[in-house]
Amino acid sequence: METAFWTELIKAMPTFVVGLIAARIAWQQAETAKQQKAIAEAKLKFDLFAKRLEFYEAVYALAESAQHYKDHVEAKQAITKMISLAHQSSFLFGNDVEQLVDEMCLKVVELSKGLKATLDNDGVVSPEILAPVLAANTWIKNAPIKETFRPYLDLSNWR
Repeated sequence: METAFWTELIKAMPTFVVGLIAARIAWQQAETAKQQKAIAEAKLKFDLFAKRLEFYEAVYALAESAQHYKDHVEAKQAITKMISLAHQSSFLFGNDVEQLVDEMCLKVVELSKGLKATLDNDGVVSPEILAPVLAANTWIKNAPIKETFRPYLDLSNWR
């Protein structure tokens, strides 16, 4: 009777070993899947960061260039680009960035109007045009671009 017990135990041993090996392989696959998920999430975050950084640099460059427009055609091109950026901002950022870009569009429109009126007036700036143009230029110069974008470009949470 005791021999029958050991015989049955020896017969069950390969099944037990195969089960252990299968469990180990399943555990390794689960660990690999977790790592792949973490990599995919990191890649998504990086891609989003890269797109947001590209957007930030475009807005910053437009704000810098807005202060140096020489003609209304240049300003109109900037307005077109700003409107395009405004549409993109709703997908990449919160309302704060969208509002900043919208406000910047309005200020660039003011600059464009002032430039066009000045050119139409043979380069003479009228006082009623000068005040809104200076106000728009000052707003653009002091626009809270870095402060508004900072939460979206902060990498400290990714460490």
